[in-house]
Amino acid sequence: MRPTVFLPLYLLGPLPRVIAVQLEITEIRYTNGSEPRVATVDMPYIDSSLLPKDQPCPDLPFFIREARLLTEDLTVPTRCWIYTEQCHQSLAPITNDDPYVSLINGFGRTVRCYEE
Repeated sequence: MRPTVFLPLYLLGPLPRVIAVQLEITEIRYTNGSEPRVATVDMPYIDSSLLPKDQPCPDLPFFIREARLLTEDLTVPTRCWIYTEQCHQSLAPITNDDPYVSLINGFGRTVRCYEE
């Protein structure tokens, strides 16, 4: 029987990170008068062949009121859904054709993006 050798992953060097979609997000406005934060976040495409319960639910860094899909670098038609926490309820879609959304009746905490 031949011995098995395991190599630690750090010996392979840095693994490439696949960034598929960029969103510019704006934090909800709090009543304490502080200015809302604005950030650009990188979101991966989700494999739509998985059942929704098996799909990852990536968190955003803060609760958002507005989101813009940055379409300059997109090579395929894209649709992102903004969800409440833990992807329980979808609030609004963002697409290449309509890349901006302002949430009126709620705030988003997670996003899933799909190739159309």
